Parts: sequence; C-alpha cells; structure tokens
Amino acid sequence: MTANPIEVAQAVVDNLQNHDLWFPRVGAGAVEAWARRFAESGLPVEDLLAGVDHARTHHTQVSQARADNRSEPAEPFRPTPDLIVAHAHKARRAVLAQLPAERIAEMDMANHLLQEMGLTPQRAHRLSRDIALSLALGRTAVHDLTDTEMDEFKALVTKAKKAAVTHRDRRRELAEMFRVTDTFSIEKAAS
Repeated sequence: MTANPIEVAQAVVDNLQNHDLWFPRVGAGAVEAWARRFAESGLPVEDLLAGVDHARTHHTQVSQARADNRSEPAEPFRPTPDLIVAHAHKARRAVLAQLPAERIAEMDMANHLLQEMGLTPQRAHRLSRDIALSLALGRTAVHDLTDTEMDEFKALVTKAKKAAVTHRDRRRELAEMFRVTDTFSIEKAAS
C-alpha cells in the first residue's frame, strides 16, 4: 500500500518542527509542494525521515565548522525537499555499504533471478536493493510483484540455494592432489 503523499510530506514537516523549534509553521500549500517532490522521488516515508536526520547531522557538522572558522554563529538548518531526497538516497547508500558480504551475495542472486524471470535489469536491481534495505532496516519488504511472480521467484531462490549447498569448491582439494612442476606441466603430488 502506497502512503498518501500529503501525509508523507506532513510527517517530514512535523519531524522538522519537532526537532527544530525555530522551524516555521508551514501552510497546506507548502506541504502540497513538498508532497509532489517526495512523490516524484518514490521513497517511502521512513527513508525520507532518515534523509532529514542525515541532512541535519551533515548540516550540523558543516555549519559548526564554518562557524568556528569565521567566529560567527552557526547557520540554522533550512532544508528543501530536494536536499531531503538527496540525503535520503545518501542514507540508503550508507546502509547498503554496511551490508555483510552474505547479504550482498543474496542481493546479487535475487537481481539475477529476477532478470531470469523477465524483469528489466533496472527493475530487478531496484527491487533486489529495496528488499535488501528493508531486511537490513527491519522493515517489511515492499514489492510490486504479482502473486504468480512471487511464487516463481521463491521457487528460483530455493533452487539456487540448493544448488549452492550441493556445489563444493574443490580448488584446495585439487591443489593438494597436484603440484605445478613448471609452467608447462603438472604432476601428481607425492602422498
């Protein structure tokens, strides 16, 4: 279910007003304008709120450093919808960068399996990335797959995981059995 853009924008404005008491009270027109920009971004409200936090942290660091250098008071935090969207994307990239190698491998596998199902590479990548982010952030994964597509995807994932378990990397075992004598020949290793 997609959230109402006006409610999303209002949640962001409420966050700004609750954390920054100086932040002006905005009217319905401004909320609607922000809602249009947030709807264009396609980001869920959780990511936009994370973007506000990310932007606020970045602004505080930069503004304080400037203030220290200039001996002036720090500038107030006055974000625009574009700034919030940009920082929401940065916050998402930061979460992805911290994923463990196993989760990244699962995300890549999901990406390839979705493409095998006929999804475009862009859609498959976006979907696998969004699912990995949802799992990393403890959210319910939101997707636009039909029930049939989801069943097919689950079957492909199960098949791929079974294949990964049955596949055994034999390089080390083979390395113990054989030794390279020179560039052109291999002979059986002494037991």
